[in-house]
Amino acid sequence: MADVERPVKNKRASSCETPDDYSIYLPSDWARTTDMPFRIADYREAGIFRDEEQRTLAEKHGLSAEHVNELSLLVGNALDVGSYVTFVRISRSRVQRDLERAFNRERLRADPLLDDIGVLNQVFAALSLPYFVPMPEDSSDAVHMAGPPEAIWGTGTRDLAISGPHIPVTLNVARKVLVPDNRRNEYDSRRRFVVQQCCYVALDAGWQLSFTTDARLTRDQRTGPLVELIKDVLRLVTDPPQLISGETIIGDIKIARTSIARNGDYPALK
Repeated sequence: MADVERPVKNKRASSCETPDDYSIYLPSDWARTTDMPFRIADYREAGIFRDEEQRTLAEKHGLSAEHVNELSLLVGNALDVGSYVTFVRISRSRVQRDLERAFNRERLRADPLLDDIGVLNQVFAALSLPYFVPMPEDSSDAVHMAGPPEAIWGTGTRDLAISGPHIPVTLNVARKVLVPDNRRNEYDSRRRFVVQQCCYVALDAGWQLSFTTDARLTRDQRTGPLVELIKDVLRLVTDPPQLISGETIIGDIKIARTSIARNGDYPALK
């Protein structure tokens, strides 16, 4: 079996960031999302599928017990609470731009993800920004603003002390500026990471990363052994179970194939 790179935490900092512009990463379970309802938990390298689910996958898709166990481990790692794909990125420069737009009375169209005032203020602090949402007990000369907890990544060894006065903003503005830089990408990345783990196991089982290519077929008719395996996996790891179109899965397979080939994990892939 090939030595597959397991999902690990990754700050994913942009190479374009400067010391004055950096990103932080929030656990996605802090956010109120409408993403696919993945079963994110602490799987402790024990895999995500129950014994019965593993037997069903093996029988239906002709996979060995070893390959299904590998699939359970890899997908579990991908959806583990500590996996980097369960974190959302917020960059300081983008928040500053959105705040300026809000102060200029421009309309912000972002869908809010955070509701708790305490969490919002912790995120402002983690970004070393002097803004805060007043709490009911705040007075003009006493701002209660806790520092960011360890759950927020990206603060590193930076000095988070903010000089000068703190600037109050409304709850509505804070909720609309403290959102992921690319919400759609954050959502897609989690699903695509699961698909990539399925592709690793398919290659280990001797499968081709192939699918039907007949353009006359509708979205739901695009199929193939790998597509059907991924559909079943996504149904098992979402609650309630989600049905994904074959066209979406094929797009994810193409991305996974390119990534695997680029990583050099399987030299036969070109």
